[in-house]
Parts: sequence; C-alpha cells; structure tokens
Amino acid sequence: MPDEALHSVVDLRPGHHTCCLFDNDAEHDAVLLDYVKIGLDRRELVLYVVSAARREAVLAALRAGRIDVDTYLADGRLRLEQAESFFLHGGVFDPEVMVATLADAARQAVDRGAAALRVASDMDWAAQGAPGAERLLEYEARLQRVFNGDRCLTVSFFDTRAFGSDALLVVLSVHPIVILGRRLYPNIFHMSLEDMAGTDLARGTLTHRLRLLTEWKAKEEHLLEEKRRAGEYLRIAEVIFVALDFVGTVTLINDKGCRLLGLHRRDVIGQDWFETFLPKRLRVPVKGVFVRLMEGEGEWLEYYENPIVTASGEERLIAWHNTLLKDVEGRNVGTLSAGEDITERRSMEQALAEREQRYRRLFEESMDAVFVHDLAGNMLEVNQSACELLGTSAERLLATSVPKLHPQEELSICRWAFEAIRDRGQVRFQSRFLRHDGTLIGVDISASIVDEERGIVQAVVRRLSSGKSDPSSVINDQ
Repeated sequence: MPDEALHSVVDLRPGHHTCCLFDNDAEHDAVLLDYVKIGLDRRELVLYVVSAARREAVLAALRAGRIDVDTYLADGRLRLEQAESFFLHGGVFDPEVMVATLADAARQAVDRGAAALRVASDMDWAAQGAPGAERLLEYEARLQRVFNGDRCLTVSFFDTRAFGSDALLVVLSVHPIVILGRRLYPNIFHMSLEDMAGTDLARGTLTHRLRLLTEWKAKEEHLLEEKRRAGEYLRIAEVIFVALDFVGTVTLINDKGCRLLGLHRRDVIGQDWFETFLPKRLRVPVKGVFVRLMEGEGEWLEYYENPIVTASGEERLIAWHNTLLKDVEGRNVGTLSAGEDITERRSMEQALAEREQRYRRLFEESMDAVFVHDLAGNMLEVNQSACELLGTSAERLLATSVPKLHPQEELSICRWAFEAIRDRGQVRFQSRFLRHDGTLIGVDISASIVDEERGIVQAVVRRLSSGKSDPSSVINDQ
C-alpha cells in the first residue's frame, strides 16, 4: 500500500498501479478525462486501451473536455489501441506476453523523450469470457514488477455492472490503489506477491488478512499512545488551545483554557465561541470575519489579539496564533488556535509607555539642561535647555562628546568624574563648559547612571550664577 497521501487523480505518479471501479459511464469518463489531461500536461505518453463499445463515446467526452484529441493522436503523445486486439494476442490472453508488451512500451516512451508511459485500460473484455481471462490475477500480479521504477503508471477501469463479485474481489486484491467515484484510496486489501502464494487466492487472502490483524492492532496501539501523549501535552501546556468547527462551535479546549475561563470543559465544548466568550461589542464583527474565512474569503490572520470574557465577566486580552484546519479535499473545516494571556503584560507596557511619555515631557520642558550619554562620553540625547545653555543646536551636540564640552585645562576633572560614576554610579561637581560662541561658563553638574545594563548616564547641568566654577568644589552623593 502506498505510503504517500493520495486524494485525487492528480496525485498519481509513475510507479502507481491503480484500478477504477465504476457503475456508470459518467464516472468512467470523468476519471478518464482527468487522468488523460494530467498526463498530457506532464508530457507523458498516454496509451488508452479502449473497448470497441466505448470508443466513440469516450472520444466525444475527451473532446468535450477540451482535449485536442486529433492533434495529440497525430503527434503521438496520445495513442489509442482497441482493447480486444491489444490484450488478446492470437485471440488468447497471455499474461507474460502482455506484461512484456507494456514494459517494452514504457521503455520506448521514455527513450523517445516522454516523461513516462501513462496507461488507461478498459477491462470490459475480461468480463466477456475471453480465452485466458481467468489468468487476470496472474497478469495483475506480474504487472506489479513493471511499476517498481519511474517509467510507467496505469489505471485499469472495471465496470462493476459487468463483473461478478468474485472477479471484483480478485481485482481489489491485486491493485495497491483504488479509485471510487473520483476519490483515490490506498488499498488496505491489496496483497503482495508473497501473499498470493502463486495463484492460490484463498490462501493468499488468509495470509494477508492475518497479517492485517496484527498490523492494525499495532497501529491502533500506536495511535492510542499518540493520542494519550497529545492529550498530556495539551493538559500541561501553559498556553490556551481552542479548536472551532466550521460554524464557530468549540470542539476542543485544554485545561489552561478552562482555568482562564473559570469553567469546566463540559461547559465550554459545544458552545458558540463568539457568542459566549467574546465581549458583546466584538461578537458580530469577529464572527463575520471567521465566517468569511471558512468560506474561503478574506485574508487569513495567523496572529491576532482580542479580549475574551471569563465566567466572572472579566475581560482578558489574548494573543492568538491561528491555524486553518482543512479536510482531505482542501476545504476549510475549522481552526486551531494557541493563545497567550497578555493582559498583565499589555497593562505593564501601557504603564511604561505612559511613564516614558511623562519622562519625555519633563525632559523636554525642564528648565535645567539635561544631557544623556554613555560611559564612553558619546552623546545620546539632549533637551532644549541644553541647546540654549551652550548656544547651539541639538544636531551639533549629538555629534560631539562629553569631554569636548570642557576646556582643555579641565579635562582632568572630567576624567575623574567618569571614574567616579563608574565606581559609585553617581557624582556631583563643578566645572566649566565651552559655549558655541567660544565663551566659558561655570556649571554645576549632577550625573548618575540610569541604565546599568547599557551604561547610560543622565547629567543635569545648571549654570552657576557667578558665571565661574570652583574646581575644588566636588560633592559626592552617597
């Protein structure tokens, strides 16, 4: 049985050995049309072995499906063979001859530049009692060897109205992949060559089904263990997990989510998430977005923040990471979301932003000159009073360094001040600053580290009323 995911005819690849069981001509033609069109698009050589009774109707269906049959027949990319003459050499069906014929056709197709040989075969002839038709099991078993490589794939079409139940059981036993309707199914009833034990179908079936019993039991135990482990992960996870179906009904919630809502799981599962757990003001717009997403409209948001309402009526802000859940046909069927409660964090961020705003206002409106720099003396920020104190612009001040604000004769006290800040985290002293117009002014400087991790210093500077500094005046705040 193939390991890869198979859903529709587009998933078939070289190496696949498939049967299509149908009970009406519309099903036959729909699968054939998809199969042929895909092969031609992939630059494969398509060999269709068609029964005489179906030939004209099928060709009409292919043309109606916008396949330029005549052009493809002319350039050799589509080849039609009559089933009765193709399978019955000399009027008799011979599995060995037939398998060799297909293997040779696959080799020639690839040698001529085709990506692979894609075979479609109407098997009506086998239901009509043709000589050798009883060797169909042997043929299909031998045919598996042709599909071990990447040169050939085939779909054999069996009309369930024409074949008896015993014959269809044989068909089902020897094909790894089955098409029913337009869906593909990996065939759990497929039997390997070893299972078939020659052509003894009964013994092969018994061997196969006994092995299936043990394999399915092992798979069941594995799935139960995976389910238990997944449940344990959900139980101990420190994030909220919520799954919603197509209409927004809760189908899964973990312990963390129940604790946050203040409800037992039985009181959450089956509830309309939007009507029950969202603030009233958000129910209609948020559910509207969800419904449109389920219908394939709108833009999917992998990350989203919105408040939810707990059993006590409290609102909690949740940061959601969302995943769309799809069925095997690719249709949206729901969502799975992992959420983190960010209520306190967002409140803290808002408080910090407000504090920063207040600090910024005080910084800009302060009558004192304020300089922010690092421990290397690089200027990071200055306020308007600093610019007015030195008679220059903020751009010029930010392009200079702290030592350059001092005259040459007072650089020693500047270096001392930096050492004091590194040792004690703060210092207060008097010095002189050189203004942009070349004049010197006496200043009182109070500096302290405001960010130890990054080594950021804030210095508050006031002009001395006398205009002169006293270099011996140093105040070390402890």
